[in-house]
Amino acid sequence: VERAQREAREREQTERDARERKEREKAASEKIEQAAKEEKRERREAAEVREKAVLAKAAARMQQAAGERAAREQSEMAAAEKRAWAVREKAAWAQQQHAVEMAARAQ
Repeated sequence: VERAQREAREREQTERDARERKEREKAASEKIEQAAKEEKRERREAAEVREKAVLAKAAARMQQAAGERAAREQSEMAAAEKRAWAVREKAAWAQQQHAVEMAARAQ
């Protein structure tokens, strides 16, 4: 009887130990799975941040290029206006010279 009771207690203890070990393994497995999900989420967020940084950098480069292009066009327009002014001045001078020559011939 004692032996049967001792064996029953040992069997119960063994079963209890097995259940506890299984629960610990399940909890550890869930923690590992949760950590993997968290790492995956963090990697995805980091990739999104990197992508946004790349896009912002590209936008800044495009904006800078547009500004440089506008400045260059403005400079070219100013040079063209200066050349047009010089041509008008030269034409006015030539017209004046012609008028002076015509007046000199008329006398």
